[in-house]
Amino acid sequence: MPQYSGILNSTQPNRDGGFKSEIYFNPIVDITTWQRPAGTGTTLGDKSKITVAHTWAATKGAFTWQTKIGSVLLTSESVGDEGAKVIVWTAKFKVLGFDAPTLDQMVNMLNDQVVVFLKDANCLVADAYYQLGDDCTPVVASVSSDGKDSLPSSTAQKEFEVTLTSKKLFFYTAALDVTFV
Repeated sequence: MPQYSGILNSTQPNRDGGFKSEIYFNPIVDITTWQRPAGTGTTLGDKSKITVAHTWAATKGAFTWQTKIGSVLLTSESVGDEGAKVIVWTAKFKVLGFDAPTLDQMVNMLNDQVVVFLKDANCLVADAYYQLGDDCTPVVASVSSDGKDSLPSSTAQKEFEVTLTSKKLFFYTAALDVTFV
């Protein structure tokens, strides 16, 4: 089972940064059959790819939230003791507006068990998502808001900033069910 191989910048895929200005998420209970990385680990990357679509419950699919353009970010950092480190992934995005239905959804996300999908900015690749969390390790959410100022010169809009963290990130290259939304 290989542990390492050469990395050549000139042939490395997905070098261009960015994500589509939408996020997709599901409560854990809406997905009835979870897929796992199918690889045995004989090829590098097998342990991080999900190539078969999850199965959603009838009339369920991923919720779509449009985000402030350019606000979807994905970062990571290693944490833990020497010899036992893991990578923690953090997705941040901003949702414009400030109303009761949006607030209710923000509050719900804080304590519900959810999984999140980010769409790669290269929309020419139909099924290129980054899945944060799974049914065993859902994402952890935090939410803040900014009401902005009301000065006549201000063009700023009210917004929520959502931060999602997870120890799980998968390259999800299967169909994402968003048909009902």
